Amino acid sequence: YKNILVVTAALVLFATQAFASGGWVYFGQEGEYTPDAWGLIHGNEACGDGQAQSPIDIVTADTVPGKVGLSYDLTGDIAEYVNNGHTVQVNPHGRSITVTDAAGVATTYNLLQFHFHTLSEHTVDGEHRAMEMHLVHSDGAKLAVLGVFIEEGEANRVLGDIFEHLPHAAGHGEESAAMMAELADNYEKLLPKERAFWSYSGSLTTPPCSEIVTWLVFKEPITMSVEQIEAYRDLYEEEGVRYDTNRPVQPLNLRPVTSND
Repeated sequence: YKNILVVTAALVLFATQAFASGGWVYFGQEGEYTPDAWGLIHGNEACGDGQAQSPIDIVTADTVPGKVGLSYDLTGDIAEYVNNGHTVQVNPHGRSITVTDAAGVATTYNLLQFHFHTLSEHTVDGEHRAMEMHLVHSDGAKLAVLGVFIEEGEANRVLGDIFEHLPHAAGHGEESAAMMAELADNYEKLLPKERAFWSYSGSLTTPPCSEIVTWLVFKEPITMSVEQIEAYRDLYEEEGVRYDTNRPVQPLNLRPVTSND
């Protein structure tokens, strides 16, 4: 029982505070430990020598049919959110998904948080989207992360409250304390209408890059307005120059990528 508590606590720490790991930066930021050197930080060795790292380039011609199933319990409309210096992270409570593997075994994962990257972390046939949202879930031993691409289009009403009041990180002269948001309708409307997805086994995309993640990446993107995307990108700059908050794609190393449609 104690071991289960330790594992659960570690997963929550990874999923909710990985972005706060000291010393690492993205390309374009000042700092020694850019993505190609994350593995040199003690405790983050998997970032450099792991064999099942994320994100990846999804080559559509190389995907294989899969039988992974996905269902949702994502009702709710209020959440706390904060800019932790690497992303805007939203911390909801009481939502879950159920993932059914190819053998028919169903596992329920509780939603811990969701956050954003720009550009997208995963690419499809070598192409980025403007942004990517990650909804991070835990079953107490493993993580399941829903990846949602974001492209320019209609304004996103569900995320409107957050993107109208984006918090700057501490030290940037703006409010950095956790803020409350109303998510219009419910969390399920964060997802695209068409729910076809790719799935593969991978890792966290920030230190410590732990290889404990089942990835489910939706094929259809959701949209945000140009104004919403630009407001988010304005949060991340060094000396007036924007930088991207995505880890470069990692080697697939013969892992299968399945398609559920």
